[in-house]
Amino acid sequence: MGMIYEETMYWAARLFSDVLPAETHDAAIRLVENCDNPEIVSRAKRLLIK
Repeated sequence: MGMIYEETMYWAARLFSDVLPAETHDAAIRLVENCDNPEIVSRAKRLLIK
């Protein structure tokens, strides 16, 4: 995945987590499994904890 795509996916998941919780969870899992950026992975893991 590209860096901009991953950042966009993270921010969309974070901003819409209250409205679309299932999609947020799915996006966070995909980021943790496929992202090479440790910062995004760390933040995505925090989304999974919520």
